[in-house]
Amino acid sequence: MREGNNKIVGRERNFIRVGFDLDGVLCTEFRNNWLIKFFWKIFPKTWSFITHLFAKKTEYCNAVYSGDYVITGRPSNEFILTRRQLDKWGLKNVLLIIDYDKNKPDKQKSIAFKIDKIKKLGIDLFYENDLETIKELKKNTSTKTIYVHN
Repeated sequence: MREGNNKIVGRERNFIRVGFDLDGVLCTEFRNNWLIKFFWKIFPKTWSFITHLFAKKTEYCNAVYSGDYVITGRPSNEFILTRRQLDKWGLKNVLLIIDYDKNKPDKQKSIAFKIDKIKKLGIDLFYENDLETIKELKKNTSTKTIYVHN
């Protein structure tokens, strides 16, 4: 699917802008059960940090090229943690896009943020694990989305 990424076609470069969601695509995330939902509700900042701290990379990290985008709904206070994780997993040359106005988990704000950034950056292809986000991306952008089920 990425064959044309750096291929020279005549005098013009055929370039595809690719974006990846982070949690549930490039790294593992805790599945929703009643205990996890309870902790998210009572201690959103602390629980978010703990779950992301112990995230493990997935096989999708192998699909990331230098210059690709990682657009995450993680809160802004996790930027350094997230950048270090990406660097540790060998993704030093990806562009990390995080919402600096967000200070706690908020799904609707994350969806709106992703739509805005995907439009502004001109992302052609986006890997996402959340069906609600995919539905909104299809409704509000021309970006092709790929559902990732981990």
